[in-house]
Amino acid sequence: GNNGGDRIPPPANTPGVVAVGATSHYLNYEFLSPDSNYGPRLDLTAPGGGILSTVPFTYISELGHRTPGIDLRGYAYGSGTSEAAPFVSGVAALIFAKYDPDNASLSSPETAAKMVDRVRAHLFKSVDDKGAPGWDPAFGWGRINVDKAMSATAPLPDGPAPTF
Repeated sequence: GNNGGDRIPPPANTPGVVAVGATSHYLNYEFLSPDSNYGPRLDLTAPGGGILSTVPFTYISELGHRTPGIDLRGYAYGSGTSEAAPFVSGVAALIFAKYDPDNASLSSPETAAKMVDRVRAHLFKSVDDKGAPGWDPAFGWGRINVDKAMSATAPLPDGPAPTF
């Protein structure tokens, strides 16, 4: 959600879905983006402020994101959870590829569900803790950290991801 409210709307609040908030930076300070939702269903956060992304050319003209002397056709800066969520998906895919390179866990719905739970738990344990120690309503378990997620030497944790 991108209305700065204290509730995570559907579909992010659905059990089993990773609810992602967006962070922004100013100088060396990282904070929850003002329009990012937060609250008891937030799982984690990812960078979501001022992210350069591909967009249809007509959308760029509507936004007015033109930089003199730089041709940005097909690109624009965006902010919000839509910019943050792909970072989480990417880290989850890297974890999945590292620990199940042959997709063996996809041999049955049961093993696939177990692997998804393990990847979720690994995501939550490899974040940079922000805000209050442990889980908190502003940052969830913390902001994703791909280096921590990929350099962990321990195998994926067994069991479901932490809940609140």
